[in-house]
Amino acid sequence: MRLFSQLEGYDMKSKLGDDMGKLKDVIIDSKTWNVNGLVLKGLVKKQKTFVKPKNIELAEKEERIYLSPEVKVFEVSQEKSSMNYLYLSDLMKKKVYTNDKEKIGKIYDIEIATELKDWKVWKLLIKVGFKKRRLRIKPQTLMELGEDLKIDMSKAEVEKLSHPVLG
Repeated sequence: MRLFSQLEGYDMKSKLGDDMGKLKDVIIDSKTWNVNGLVLKGLVKKQKTFVKPKNIELAEKEERIYLSPEVKVFEVSQEKSSMNYLYLSDLMKKKVYTNDKEKIGKIYDIEIATELKDWKVWKLLIKVGFKKRRLRIKPQTLMELGEDLKIDMSKAEVEKLSHPVLG
């Protein structure tokens, strides 16, 4: 598991060691939460390109991602999220509301299962309340994606999760 904030800025290199750029963003399918592509900002052309996450190797200790020769590179055609493709950077700092319309906090990071063959968003991390408690929820909990996010939990359910009873 890696946090989106940790992956941002990772060096992207070919298997031959050529610099391809840096990881700028991650694009996911908003229905399945599978990672559809990695957006990298090139070193030479300074344009954003998109690679499918198949045939890549994450070298966590080096903070680097290696692209195999089979990786197809596409130019990014849009800068903002759409219904089918969601940029993780667009989720960062979004306000989160419960199904009973109570604001509970903001997204502060996103956990990605990078050890799977097909990367997947695992948890959304939310700062909750004045004391900045942390809450980790599955992305499937989201009911609405828009200007703000709405989760399928009541304020009471969120409070129960963010204040666990020890015993």
